[in-house]
Amino acid sequence: RVQDDQLVHQPVSAADLLAKLSKTELNVLSLLRDDATEREVADRLGRSPHTVHVHVKNIYRKLGVTSRKHLTSLFRG
Repeated sequence: RVQDDQLVHQPVSAADLLAKLSKTELNVLSLLRDDATEREVADRLGRSPHTVHVHVKNIYRKLGVTSRKHLTSLFRG
């Protein structure tokens, strides 16, 4: 039985995490997961490196990660 003052932490699925991202952020994430650099992502998407960097920062913030390693670890398995 859970007391009123206790938090119940539900596991978060990859689908739940991905639902937080915009279509463009999902495209950026897909390329990052394929080990593309931000510059390579920019070239492939026809965006400026600065714009891609902003998307990457937003992805990190929305998913609660602080590094590329942490980001890729969320989607293993």
